[in-house]
Amino acid sequence: MMNVLNPLLTLTELNVTSTGASKDNVEGITDDEYGLAILQSDVLTYAHEGTNVFTAPETDALWVAGLYNETVQITAKGGITSVDQLKGKAVCVGDQGSGTEFNAYQVLEAYGMTADDIEVVHANFGEASEMLKNGQIDAAFTVAGAPTTAITELATSGMDFSLVSLDQEHVDILRNKYPFLVQENLPAGTYEGVDTETICVAVEAALVLKHAHWNVTGPNFIAVHEMLDPEVEAVLAQADETAERIATLGGTPDGRADAIVRNRTWKSFDAEGRVGTEEYLKALIEYYDAFIADDRKAIAELDELDVISSNIIQDHVQELEKFQWFMRSHLA
Repeated sequence: MMNVLNPLLTLTELNVTSTGASKDNVEGITDDEYGLAILQSDVLTYAHEGTNVFTAPETDALWVAGLYNETVQITAKGGITSVDQLKGKAVCVGDQGSGTEFNAYQVLEAYGMTADDIEVVHANFGEASEMLKNGQIDAAFTVAGAPTTAITELATSGMDFSLVSLDQEHVDILRNKYPFLVQENLPAGTYEGVDTETICVAVEAALVLKHAHWNVTGPNFIAVHEMLDPEVEAVLAQADETAERIATLGGTPDGRADAIVRNRTWKSFDAEGRVGTEEYLKALIEYYDAFIADDRKAIAELDELDVISSNIIQDHVQELEKFQWFMRSHLA
């Protein structure tokens, strides 16, 4: 990622560090240790909800873009060909607190098992591969883009191993309970010696950042920064409400950054680089003008189609216009 992004950056340079897992990345964003991080989309969901290993919501890490699918892959000793056979076995579920561990327990749960039904082992992918070859464990979960280096090396080591396939019934159970999971079938030949298709589930690797307003400068920076923060939260809530309404009506909301840029009808934000608070707010007011105008057109159309959706957008416009008033008052 550093090699791709650094040539595009003119004011800064990326310094990349390796961390423990997705949970560490969320906490690093929250603690201002990192400005940008890659983590599994499901862990980002847990962070925002304050569930699993997160004791309270952590909402500073915001989704920017989906990068690629990370496939939940189960490698095992030869002879183990189904998830049911993992019961009572020594199974590596990834690093403690990692996205891999969450996904491993989700798969076990779908098959009627918990962590108590296996001998839990924590290790990274490379370590798990070595432990499997040495007979220290019976199986390992790996959540990464396929083909994965650790599994490729295992497949070419001469060891009698299997890549465990899920069945469609349990894939459907997983996807119904965990909407962030998608089905991904690995073609035959993805790994040496695996000559049949392997049914898996996958999560998306998400690029996230902290919603700091990095490019606002000037003597009123603190006041503007503190004024913008709650508006960021409000707009995110509006996006979530809109997406849920689309899904409720049977549609498919698409919040990926590239899709938003491709499909938007409103103008882009004019302020570029590091600018003063006055210039930034003027550009933001103008941006809101165009966005609100589009929302009002949508309201007029929705009045004839779905009054509930119309009411939702009306509430959004009311909030946006209120914030515009705050910004104009600040500039007065």
